[in-house]
Amino acid sequence: VRPMSAGRIPGWRPAWLGLVALLLAAPGMVHAQRMIPNSVVVEGRLGFDGHATPGPWSAWTDSVAGYLTGGATIEEVRGWVVFPAATLDSDNGRRDRDMRKSLETDKYPVIRFDLLGVREEEAFGDSSQVVLLGTFDLHGVQREVAMEAMVGFEGSRIRLRTDFPLNLKDYDIGGLSKMLGILKMNKMITVHVDVVFEPDSDGGTTSPSALPPSESVRR
Repeated sequence: VRPMSAGRIPGWRPAWLGLVALLLAAPGMVHAQRMIPNSVVVEGRLGFDGHATPGPWSAWTDSVAGYLTGGATIEEVRGWVVFPAATLDSDNGRRDRDMRKSLETDKYPVIRFDLLGVREEEAFGDSSQVVLLGTFDLHGVQREVAMEAMVGFEGSRIRLRTDFPLNLKDYDIGGLSKMLGILKMNKMITVHVDVVFEPDSDGGTTSPSALPPSESVRR
């Protein structure tokens, strides 16, 4: 008996073609159907890399608070993250004093990001490359931003990481020159954010309204 060729059955295609199509679509399908619960920040860091006349330097803080309002898909997630500006530490006391003076941390105590939208670009198993749409609030200036980020699903935890350039002049941050201009700080820095969320054990009783909005916001 001669086997029947695929061409003799209209609409038929080898089973392996369907399997390949399913495997190629699977990562996106997994994320499109993933239910994300309301979640609270359990750990995280914010830092930046800068360049000055003496050389490159960095400052970091691991003091963080934040909340995600979940949804049926990653695109529906909203939320906020805040870091106390005065907790940034560069391991240099004099430089930290100058940094806090430039940031006017007494007047503008928090660095805040409000997540207003998510656009998923590509999925990789338990991670997704996304664009975070929202507002970044620094030194009392709030600006709309679109930041590339990676979102990873680690068990019940959600980890978000992003690195983006920032122009200090866009946020009215002065004091970049010292000693009659001999020492200068480059206006461009690279900001790093790495935060981890866990499902809210209070069942949603913690909400974005738990933190007052940023003060003295200017566009």
